Amino acid sequence: MTARGQERHGTGQGMSERVEILGLMRFNVVLSSAAKWGWKATQGRSVEEIAALILDPKRIETRLRLARALPIASLAQQTDRDFTLYMMVSSLLPATLKAQLAELEAEFPFIRVVELDPSASLRGTISSLIPAGRPCITFRLDDDDAVGPHHVADLRSMAVTDNEESVLSFPEGVYMAREGGKLTFQQVHYPTNAYGIAFYSRVGASIFDQRNHAKLSEGKMRTNPRPNAWIRSLHADSDSDTRLRSGVRTWSVVPARIVPGLPEYDGLDFVTVANDLAPFTRTGNVGQAFMRVVRRVLR
Repeated sequence: MTARGQERHGTGQGMSERVEILGLMRFNVVLSSAAKWGWKATQGRSVEEIAALILDPKRIETRLRLARALPIASLAQQTDRDFTLYMMVSSLLPATLKAQLAELEAEFPFIRVVELDPSASLRGTISSLIPAGRPCITFRLDDDDAVGPHHVADLRSMAVTDNEESVLSFPEGVYMAREGGKLTFQQVHYPTNAYGIAFYSRVGASIFDQRNHAKLSEGKMRTNPRPNAWIRSLHADSDSDTRLRSGVRTWSVVPARIVPGLPEYDGLDFVTVANDLAPFTRTGNVGQAFMRVVRRVLR
């Protein structure tokens, strides 16, 4: 694995030792295991059905634009550039998209594209990417979310002895949803989030080896209080169906005027984001609202 940047001091033991920092992002991955353990939309389906859903051409085009505008753009602005983003993709992607991903690798030196066959093990693939016998921090990031410019630097500062074999979390972040021609934001406290959450290990374990992020124990986490540490996009095409939280203050801004309110994210293409985020459909009556709740419960 190619080292970038200078050697860092990150063990808290008074000696120089480079800590590898690896980002892990799934981008249109098609796995047979998704029929049992994957997103709600893929559970119980065949590989062919999963591929048809995930590799829909229009869907892929949208996801690629969002990946460029959010996670990749945010990682390109890191103050500490000594990291690698493994972009895990399906081997079934069309050749035209694979060519575009190759162009991304050339444009952004921190990106490494890794193809997975449908029969591959996600955790096994990730394990093969982690350097053996060396301190490593792995963090996960979805292809429609972003992290602040100090994310890698903050992770490196947390690579101390007391944090070994621990989850590293940034509880303070921002939810973002499209409402009409504006983007609506909301600051939230969410320790078990999946947006940049990380794991520091000396024995080759990754953040994906831990429990489902939502079920992690907050008491065992090592947290960093940096405000606006991440942006999570909420949209109708997301499998989670998460909405803005009720009772928490929101603010809405036209895409071109967002930066003054979130200066950490200067350089992100919020105009593209606003165009590609699918807005939630507002229900027109009490009956429709009730049925929406019922469907969520029955999932």
